[in-house]
Amino acid sequence: MARILTDKGTKKIYMYDFDRLSAENLGHHELSFNSLGLLKKQQLKLELFYRSINTSFYEKDEKSDLEVAEKSDILVVTVGNNQAFDRHAFETLKEYKKPIIWAWLSPNSILQEIVISTPQSGCLNCYYIKSKEDQELKQVHQTADKEIESYPIVNRDLCGNPHVVSQWERVVFLATQIVSILANYSKNKRFKFDYVNYYWGMDDIIPTAHVGFLDQHSSCFCRGVHHE
Repeated sequence: MARILTDKGTKKIYMYDFDRLSAENLGHHELSFNSLGLLKKQQLKLELFYRSINTSFYEKDEKSDLEVAEKSDILVVTVGNNQAFDRHAFETLKEYKKPIIWAWLSPNSILQEIVISTPQSGCLNCYYIKSKEDQELKQVHQTADKEIESYPIVNRDLCGNPHVVSQWERVVFLATQIVSILANYSKNKRFKFDYVNYYWGMDDIIPTAHVGFLDQHSSCFCRGVHHE
């Protein structure tokens, strides 16, 4: 996603990531084996620096998450650890007033989810509740769960083995969708939807999209308001 934004000439990109590149990342990450064991944000900053003279890159330290939030026009949060994800959603960024794009994916990228929270919509917790109550969302998730259970988790995709479903293009697809949402918001100052699910069966060439709006749930005490 950072590479695509760089190629599009984004003025400033803040990167806030403390993971180091591991062997499990190879084959579905922008960085190569040359960066194994090193901080992803620092290595990515070095690589992207030479791709554009128009983009300024900032990689922040561990104590500056709120600083990054305040300086950014819009946040994109993609956290692999569920506990860290929820900590950002329900503690660090609970009172955040700017738009946040939350994105995550299932094993083998069978289900990709993007949720956009703003002061005018429900929050991430509202989405969690809706995914358990809304019939269409429930059906998408149940179908995805069955597909996920049918296949072993692919950790490495290195040599083009035709018997292994490649993960890289699925990760790239998710990045392009987030960048498209950012570009549309930059132009129109509004979002066309509040969430989108992409379901990829393991043999699917393209995903099936399910989009919708996210109202404040009656049992959630967030600051969202209902769409008119």
